[in-house]
Amino acid sequence: SSDFHDNFAAPMLKKEWSHRRVTDIARFQLLQEKQCLRLWPKATPIENRSQSSLIGFRQTQSFFTYQVEVELSEKMADAECGIGIIQKDDHRLLMAIIRDQNNTQIVVKQNNNTIASNTIPNSLENINLVITCTASGYECGYKICEQPMHTITTLAADALVSKYYTGALCCLYGIALDDKQGSYVDFHDVRFTTK
Repeated sequence: SSDFHDNFAAPMLKKEWSHRRVTDIARFQLLQEKQCLRLWPKATPIENRSQSSLIGFRQTQSFFTYQVEVELSEKMADAECGIGIIQKDDHRLLMAIIRDQNNTQIVVKQNNNTIASNTIPNSLENINLVITCTASGYECGYKICEQPMHTITTLAADALVSKYYTGALCCLYGIALDDKQGSYVDFHDVRFTTK
């Protein structure tokens, strides 16, 4: 099967996980008892030849749903944390949570450009970020508990490189928005399912 699932219950990461660039391994921690992968954001953005706080697995099919549960904690303050599809250094689709003391936003970026955003309640504890690719294009949204998906935006099928491209990196990432230390994000239950 081309599907991939990791709920981080095993003592080691699955062999499919890899880094896009050589990175500081100390930025990631598998917390088996909590069933999550903790990531400490770094101030380096995702760009050409950068060593960002980023880990992922390879896209194996053209049409898919990529869904990740993210724990929303106060430790995510002043950071951009989320999921992405990186086809090449300059072709990427990122969907992230940006949280400060006043509000929580989900933003969708194509390359370095924010193309959509949505404010969500600060009181939420967990949220599922979802990117789906079908013949008609990409759909980015989120799920709260078992509710239907809330779509934030859609993109044309050729918005990245090609709708038939495989081998992109489906990633988890974090970017620190200031110089403070201590921000982190906990990712739970990563699912890549094919159509």
